[in-house]
Amino acid sequence: MQGQSCNTVKVSGDSFTVTIKITSLETIVINSYCPNGFVYKTKIGYDVTFTGTNPALYTLQGYMSCAGTESFFDLPNNGGSGFAMASNASFGNCSFFPPTPEDFPCDKVRLFIEGRGITGGSQTTTCQSITPVKYLFVESSYDNINNSSFITWATAKEWENSHFEVQRAVNTIETWETVGRVEGNGYSDGPIEYSFKDEDLPIAGGNIFYRLKQVDFNETYSYSATKAIQTLGISELSTTWVAYPNPSSQTTGVIITLANPELYQDEKINISISNLLGQSKNTEVSSPEAISPIVSEWLNPT
Repeated sequence: MQGQSCNTVKVSGDSFTVTIKITSLETIVINSYCPNGFVYKTKIGYDVTFTGTNPALYTLQGYMSCAGTESFFDLPNNGGSGFAMASNASFGNCSFFPPTPEDFPCDKVRLFIEGRGITGGSQTTTCQSITPVKYLFVESSYDNINNSSFITWATAKEWENSHFEVQRAVNTIETWETVGRVEGNGYSDGPIEYSFKDEDLPIAGGNIFYRLKQVDFNETYSYSATKAIQTLGISELSTTWVAYPNPSSQTTGVIITLANPELYQDEKINISISNLLGQSKNTEVSSPEAISPIVSEWLNPT
């Protein structure tokens, strides 16, 4: 589960006690990029119970503190369990964008409680991470030869970890798609490494973003930090040939080679040569090295 679980707060009034349990479930980013900071809101889970007789609360409100910034939320006075959304808050630093529970913890709650026999004032409680997976690293790399990407990550510990969904976004982090699934190890106290190869990159290329959606056995989930690579389009991957010297003459040989030899994968190469007289020659060779002698002989026949 993403977020932090906060210590229980108990406050007694006239003939009753209220117990309040708050959980920070998810940090939701409002803006899709971070030039000078970002705006976020926090989804909160709550469980408010009463013991005793004739409980009566007049005010139950609070502030959730995430990385030192606070946002306001309001809870029902009559108790129960459910979800609440804290008001928008801003954070003026892009170092934690997009925020994750590891680097942007919501670790403190200030509650304001008023009721019969409760004179008001605030109660502060701290929160601890309940993310069942602790990452050692998340990395991504690009293989331009095969036009594929490789995502690797490792966990230091796992608790009720069902699986990871590898999610991808193209040129923006507003829209994500799941491109793969890697099974988790359930429970572990030692390092475990994982990897995923994405061989179906967009034809047009561009900036490719990756993140991991870690899913518990109870289907709650959290996201890893976002990683990015820059890929080439198919047109950029096509072979480019270089001929030299240029200009040339009948008395000099011509060297023809690939600009990116590493892109050649033993394909057959078709050569078509023509001149201003309309004469032409077509042939097929099996390696780039075979091209230069054929062209040189055409330019300077013996």
